[in-house]
Amino acid sequence: MSTILVSLDLSSTCTGYAKYINGELNTHGTFDFSKSKPSVRPKNMKKSIINYLLLTKPQIVVVESHPNKRNIKEQKMLSELNGIIEGFCMLNYAEFVTQAPNTSNEIGRGAQKVNIIFDGIDVLNNNEANAILIGYFRIKKFAKEENYDYKRFF
Repeated sequence: MSTILVSLDLSSTCTGYAKYINGELNTHGTFDFSKSKPSVRPKNMKKSIINYLLLTKPQIVVVESHPNKRNIKEQKMLSELNGIIEGFCMLNYAEFVTQAPNTSNEIGRGAQKVNIIFDGIDVLNNNEANAILIGYFRIKKFAKEENYDYKRFF
């Protein structure tokens, strides 16, 4: 049986995603609603993320915990996205994991980090790159945690 981990870099306009199967990067991309009307953007983002999770059927979903933002509307939307994703995980027996921001700043930023680690992967923007890195560093963390039964996933 394959273990699927989906990592998300949540944003109010463009959310990056990455899918790992058995610890190997499989697909990645973005849900980009930056050109949508602000009134429909949150609803479309939520639908896109849930539809993607329904299609991929992950056992683990990792999101970057979001720091407090200055923009209250953005903070509210990110909190709602987190809640929807956590609810999806509860209903579908998937593990919901939050990852601290800036886990890997020591080797560069966004797309630069992806190129260093994955040698030649093309990414559209930093949202996509960060989603790839959130999953990558979470998998590495699972492997290092002594008391965590990561073998059940990988």
